[in-house]
Parts: sequence; C-alpha cells; structure tokens
Amino acid sequence: MEELIVHEGEALIADCDNIVLELDTSAKIAEIVLPLAKKYGKPVYTVVGNMSVILSRPEFVSALDCFVCNEIEAGRLFGEELEGKSTDVILSTLLANIGKLGCPSMVVTAGAQGAVYADTRTGERGICPAIPTKLVDSTGAGDAFLSGTVMGLARGMKLSEAVSAGTRMASLAISTTESNIQRSPDFWKTI
Repeated sequence: MEELIVHEGEALIADCDNIVLELDTSAKIAEIVLPLAKKYGKPVYTVVGNMSVILSRPEFVSALDCFVCNEIEAGRLFGEELEGKSTDVILSTLLANIGKLGCPSMVVTAGAQGAVYADTRTGERGICPAIPTKLVDSTGAGDAFLSGTVMGLARGMKLSEAVSAGTRMASLAISTTESNIQRSPDFWKTI
C-alpha cells in the first residue's frame, strides 16, 4: 500500500471525491495522503486502527475533516477515562477537547449507548442513540458504522444525519451472521 501511495498517490487523490484513511496503517502513508488531500481540497475521514500513529503524531488529526473513534480511543486521545461513561459525559468531554485537536468534526461511538458527535464549523452536536437490535454477531459493527457515516457525509448530509445512517448500518451489521450487509434500495430514502 505504501509503495502504491508513494508512486501513484497524487493521481489517486486528484481523481477521488473523498478519502477514507486508517491513520494507523502507516505514518508514511498519512504524511503523503494528508498534504495531497489539502492540495486538492479533498475531505479526509478516518477511523482508528490502534491509536499508535495518532498518539505519536497528533498533528495528523487537524488535517482531517471528520475523525471517528470509540470511547476508549477518545479517552486515550483526551487523557480521560471514558469507557463505560454515559453519552452525556462523553459528549461533554468531546466538546471540551475538540477545539484542541484542530479537527472540525468528530464522532465517538459508545457501543450499545450509541454515538456522540460535534461539528465545530456548524455548531452541530448531539447524541445519536443506538437502535435496539437483537445482537447476532458484533463483527464488523464499527466498520459498518464508519461506512454509513462516511457515505452520509459524502452525500452532503449534516453530521447528525450521517451519524444516524452509520447507526442504522451498524444495527444491520450486528443483526446477522453475514460478513456484509445486503443492499437495501430504500436505505438512503429513510434517513
């Protein structure tokens, strides 16, 4: 992946509409992709793999359009214990810290409690409750949440609407043993 980005990164970034980047894949990839995204005016959405790159290079976060992580990762980033805290506490902590990160919007998932979000550009902030769903298999729930949220943002939705789409996608993911979510032509019509 690194080699592809080194050799083809500029062309790839110039031709895309949006970028989804796992920042922890490689600092070198982020060092190439983030400036190119800025150069070409492409929004970058990211998810956390293991926090090592972000904790060692927090300046990467300020180059993002939206940063998505869970409450444990947010707690590590903010230096506060957030695991098991209420969404009200998580939202309050997010609001107290988002300005320090330089990232204009952030979403923090909290499992069965749902997710909190804030957008410093619009002032939008809030809590999106989880959808009561019979848990069959939690595999892929975070990826499904990210996918739904990013697809919503790429479609021009407000952050609250995009987080709602991510929440619905995660609900679909945990309600099946399948490793993918079947297409639903009405999914985007009901958001």
